[in-house]
Amino acid sequence: MAGGRWYPSLIPLQDGRVLAVSGLDETSQLNVVPETYTDGAGWAPRPRSPSDWPQYSHLFLLADGRVYYSGGQYGSNNGVRPSIWDLAANTATEVKGTLVDAGKRNQSASVLLPPAQAQRVMLIGGGPSDMHDQTGATNTTAITDLSAAEPAVATAAPMAMRRMHLCATLLPDRTVLANGGSMMEESGADATFEAEIYHPDTGGGPGNWTMAATSRVARLYHAVALLMPDGRVITSGSNPARKTEELRIEVFWPPYLFGGQRPACTPSGAEAHYGGTLAAAVPDAGRITSACLIRPGATTHSTDGEQRLVDLPYTQSGPDELTFELPSAKTIAPPGWYMLFVLNTSGVPSEASWIHLT
Repeated sequence: MAGGRWYPSLIPLQDGRVLAVSGLDETSQLNVVPETYTDGAGWAPRPRSPSDWPQYSHLFLLADGRVYYSGGQYGSNNGVRPSIWDLAANTATEVKGTLVDAGKRNQSASVLLPPAQAQRVMLIGGGPSDMHDQTGATNTTAITDLSAAEPAVATAAPMAMRRMHLCATLLPDRTVLANGGSMMEESGADATFEAEIYHPDTGGGPGNWTMAATSRVARLYHAVALLMPDGRVITSGSNPARKTEELRIEVFWPPYLFGGQRPACTPSGAEAHYGGTLAAAVPDAGRITSACLIRPGATTHSTDGEQRLVDLPYTQSGPDELTFELPSAKTIAPPGWYMLFVLNTSGVPSEASWIHLT
């Protein structure tokens, strides 16, 4: 790269490139020159950023090719409000509305709420950027509807638990798992062991949270959570104290895995193409109620710019067969590998098949 980056943000673009943003450079100053990586060609610098994007900025590629910063990050927000970055014009425009607890979004979590086509980004939890600030983490959340003519950030349903250093994971039933973190900085004594699940309001409302299983291990700084193809979520990592590494791994079983027999879905092949179709063998296909592609996560420091759930329309082409309509917009589903899930009338997902979208 042209410059060093400590705690940068990386997001996939619609043409297969990767955008690297922010981070501290080799002189410990904020790197304000983004770069893009092209497979085979390497790195290329872009013009200076229109805003001083924070370290590990929570950034999301939007349907129109622009990028949204949710207001979440590692450390301070550098005075930057939730904004939309036009990569072509290299301009940043603040969204309307007021972000609740804007100064407490250090190591919060952000997700592109399912499905990606709805273009709604949720910011969850977080805490003060000053580790000596003893006011603790927040339980507040906010949603920005980026499909609106004039996007505005709005306060949404709060979690039951205050938490920072949390992880947020998209699940195939279109809910969001929030787990781990602490109510006070990296304090193990204030760890939040209870998980919560967010249920989006498909009508655009604030949605609601429900409590979920309690973990045995405190997941604090450097913890991760990732959705697995079998529908479970693996959680690992944590620094309960400096130079102390948490080596235990836990697996979370979402409620849908207790809902009865799982459907099966066997696609005709792993290669899929934009705007095309994909046939799959699905026993008792009439009991399927939804299908989706989920991009696998890549998470660190409560940040994950990879995961997204894309709704997959389908038709029943036989008693035991479905034909999926693949997305045509690369901005909705950037090129790469995805997990294909189908859900039945009981809300139980299949085990995923890997699909390579090009």
